[in-house]
Amino acid sequence: MPGIPPPIINCLLSGKYSGQSYLVEYPEHIMRDKFQKLFDLLCDKIGHNPVSHRAGRWAMDERYFEILKDFGITTDCSFTPGVNWESSKGITGGGSNYTNVPVQPHFINGILEVPMSIRTCRAWGSGTFKHKVKSYIKKHPVWLRPSMHSIYEVKKVLKKLETEKSTDYAEFMIHSSELMPGGSPYFKTNEEINSLYNALEAIFKYASKNFSGLTLKEYRNKL
Repeated sequence: MPGIPPPIINCLLSGKYSGQSYLVEYPEHIMRDKFQKLFDLLCDKIGHNPVSHRAGRWAMDERYFEILKDFGITTDCSFTPGVNWESSKGITGGGSNYTNVPVQPHFINGILEVPMSIRTCRAWGSGTFKHKVKSYIKKHPVWLRPSMHSIYEVKKVLKKLETEKSTDYAEFMIHSSELMPGGSPYFKTNEEINSLYNALEAIFKYASKNFSGLTLKEYRNKL
């Protein structure tokens, strides 16, 4: 029933780390129970069954894909190509390793996986002048995510995606908590939020030249 909190299990007894646990660290029946509670809550709040998904803290495994399939989820966007989360510890181990996953959409157990748009670029980063120079000299992974990268870097990725023949999408990412002062560690003041909105306007204006907006459901239906 909506409103019932998800089950809690103490992993600290068998784990050697003190981070926040990943869903994939739990036994499958606990994973399903937790997912069921959140799925029911979302259905109650939005009035229909969700069909797209992104894992908390980007952590996925084969059992998770099986759960998504059983709940009628058709599209996932949890993969972060070129990124290894194993150093981000939970309770029993680290996160998922996506170092060698494809950057193109692909099917896993009937679920369309649409990886996050991350490309290695040589671009001026944000921060100090020293960091900007270092970012330009050494190629580094850049996300379509303004909380992590500058407008210049994001545009660089968009430009790269425009010329790729193997992909036909650009996946933008932002947390709703980042749209309010103090809602995230990235934007703490009104001034920082205003700067974010200015950046979003510039990014969307640039992207609109070659991309149009689609939901993950609409993107899958195009295939």
